Amino acid sequence: MERNIYNFDKDNRLENRNTYFYVPFHGREFLDQWRASRAEVLSQSELPGNSFDSDGAVSVGEPPYRTELLLCSLHSSLSKPGDENYKALSIIDKLLLRFEVTKRIYTEYDQDYRAYNRDSYYKLSLYLMFGELLVKALENTKKLTYLNGLLKLLDSLISIKQSLSEKEIQRLAWLCEQERIHVENVMSTVGIKL
Repeated sequence: MERNIYNFDKDNRLENRNTYFYVPFHGREFLDQWRASRAEVLSQSELPGNSFDSDGAVSVGEPPYRTELLLCSLHSSLSKPGDENYKALSIIDKLLLRFEVTKRIYTEYDQDYRAYNRDSYYKLSLYLMFGELLVKALENTKKLTYLNGLLKLLDSLISIKQSLSEKEIQRLAWLCEQERIHVENVMSTVGIKL
C-alpha cells in the first residue's frame, strides 16, 4: 500500500494552511505523488488555457488597491521593458512574500501590500490570476522563488478544486501544465530524471 506523503493539496488549504516548514523529502515517491496530483487536475480539463486578459494599461488608483486591478496592471507591465518591468517585479515580490506568509490572496491590499480586510480571501479567480502572473514572472526572470510560490499556490487551489467552475478548472490545468514544464526544466538543468 502506497503511503500518502504528498498531502499539501488536501484538506482546504485556504482554511488549514500549510507551513511547509521542515518537510522531509521522500525521494521519487514524493515526486511521483506530486505529479499524480497535478495529472488528476489535467485529466479533468479537456482544453487547458490561460485567460489572463491585461493587454492594455490598467489604472490601479490609490490604496486600498483592488487586487484584480493590481494583478492586471502587473501582468501588463511585465510585457514592457525597463523600469516598468522592474517595478512590477518588485511589487510581485512583495505580494509573493505576503502569500508565502499567509497562503492567501486578499481582495484588497494597503500601501504596504498587506491585506486591507483579512477576511476577504476567498475570491478564487484572484488565486488563478496570481498564478498566471507568477508564470509570466518566472518566464521573464527564471527566478525559482516564483516557481516555489506557484507550487504552493497550486496546492491551495487543488485542495479546493471542487469550488472552481469549469473555466477555472481549465485555468488551473493550464497552471499545472506550466508548473510541470518549469519543474522539468529545472530538473533537466541539474541532471535529475523522473
